[in-house]
Amino acid sequence: MGYARVFGALGSAFSFSRLVQSTLKKAGVETVERDRAALAAFIHRMYRQTARAILSRVRPKCLVIGNGNRPLEFALWAEAKARGVTTVLLPYTEITLKPARFLSLCRGDFDLVLPFSESSAVQIRRLRPSVETTVVGFPVGFNAASGDASKDEEPAKSDAGPRVALYFAGTNFEEGAAELMREAFRGSSGLRLRVRLHPRSSAEGRRIFNWLDAKSISDPHEVDLADDIGKSAVVLAVRSTAAIEAMIAGVPCIWLSPASAREQLKFSTLRAQDLTPLEASTPEELRAILERLRDSDGERQRIVEHQWGRLRKAGYDRDYFNLTATALRRAVGVLGAEASD
Repeated sequence: MGYARVFGALGSAFSFSRLVQSTLKKAGVETVERDRAALAAFIHRMYRQTARAILSRVRPKCLVIGNGNRPLEFALWAEAKARGVTTVLLPYTEITLKPARFLSLCRGDFDLVLPFSESSAVQIRRLRPSVETTVVGFPVGFNAASGDASKDEEPAKSDAGPRVALYFAGTNFEEGAAELMREAFRGSSGLRLRVRLHPRSSAEGRRIFNWLDAKSISDPHEVDLADDIGKSAVVLAVRSTAAIEAMIAGVPCIWLSPASAREQLKFSTLRAQDLTPLEASTPEELRAILERLRDSDGERQRIVEHQWGRLRKAGYDRDYFNLTATALRRAVGVLGAEASD
């Protein structure tokens, strides 16, 4: 019966994807992006029956979605909207409106969006100016022990300990970033490179860093992120949100911009916020920055203060957990009031 349902959905899925492609063609979207969106539309339509079955079983008052751009997430959102269920977007990364995510632009039609920063909130409002958004800050939060993020605290100080440069691996542009670092650390930077793999790193992702010894590779499923950050004098990333936690801890961050990443980085909300003034596109640039941070306490302090100021301005210092819980309770509470009426 399962196979029969799949084959039964093929026709409508194909028709939907063709409609999406023709609509984009009329709008002047390039062929590659049209094909990607059409494929996403096809997959979405195939997931719709699964989403329908889930919501029929659970019957939620409110649907909270992590990012809104995965096939099942998208199908759940579409089915919830069709049923009149309140939908909330609680992203686990910065919101980036890349053309390849055309179908995920539906996120602008969520009833409530809880972004990390003001920049992400602006991205949402561009899609739908009337959408309700509450900037909740970054999940790590500031002064998490007391739960009070409103005071003018200083950023936490990192215990550099062993002079380690920690790289947050991602799922894109890794070969370019790996080659850049490989060349830079051949020189005498005075720092030892450690690579923290991405939680979804594949065997290929690990192979890219096979020029490092096993002790220089950190498995995110075995080593806590705070432990890696606490042992680092500086962190490197292409666009990882894990870098935000390092900045919060008072560790200087360097953005890596290998040639293969430059075009896509134009769409990066995270990179556009000027959270750190440090960026390296070549091994020579990276080596020079590392040596400057190593040799000058004043330069290191300047970068830490810049990062802290930008984090506060962007809204990352909000009380994430309390604001998120309050917003979700309000969303469910409104539903309860409407139901009682």
